[in-house]
Order: sequence, then structure tokens, then C-alpha cells
Amino acid sequence: MSEARFWRYLNNNMKDHWFAIRVENMAISGTPDLWYVLFDKSGAGWIELKYLKKYQKKLSIKHFTKEQKHILNRINLYSTAYLFIKIENDYYLIEGSQSNKVIGMTIEELKNVSYAVWYKSIDFTELRGLL
Repeated sequence: MSEARFWRYLNNNMKDHWFAIRVENMAISGTPDLWYVLFDKSGAGWIELKYLKKYQKKLSIKHFTKEQKHILNRINLYSTAYLFIKIENDYYLIEGSQSNKVIGMTIEELKNVSYAVWYKSIDFTELRGLL
């Protein structure tokens, strides 16, 4: 699965519950990958998607820039932002305020800072409640 397939998996399973837009912003480096609003108006925010093929001893994410970390942190001051990482078949939802800390973490540390963790597949009912 690629980041694009991760997006499709999320959107296909949430399409009856949210309006979400993929954001490709060449003007402002670091803009998160998608913006969403839940249909029941219980939540709206930004999500940065990352996909890693394999687990690592210490987390390293290519193309996770200091601008992305900074913007997720700043958005979280006034709104909602998440870093959503898929590693192999597992999913880690991390609040934006924690995103600048994840690089170099062990998987155990990543689990501890994650807002939610799902193994093999996402519980979309739980995800809706968290967003």
C-alpha cells in the first residue's frame, strides 16, 4: 500500500461520514495531506498521511519535513491536526502536537504517544469518535 492507497482506504470507509479533500499545496510547504469535516459537525481538521513498508528499530520517515511538523504543531494550537502513520498493516493516529517527537522513537514509544493504534485494520466507528 502506498500513501495514495492509504488515502483511498480512509476515504472509501469514511465517505458516508465525512467530506474530505486531498490538498496539494505548492505555495505553502508543509501543508497537511487532507482536510476533513464530519457530516455530523462533531469534528473538522487536518491529517498528514505517512506510509512505511516495514517496521524499523527507530522511526524514520522520508519526506516528513520540519515544515510539516511545524504546521501540524501550529494547527493543533487552534484547531485539530493529526499525523496518521501506516506501518506494514498497522495504523497509528498521533495528535499534531506530538508529531515533532516521533522521529527516532521506538515502536513502543510510538504506541505510547499515539492517540489511537489499530492492528490490521482501522475501526472506523472508533476513528469517527476520535476525529
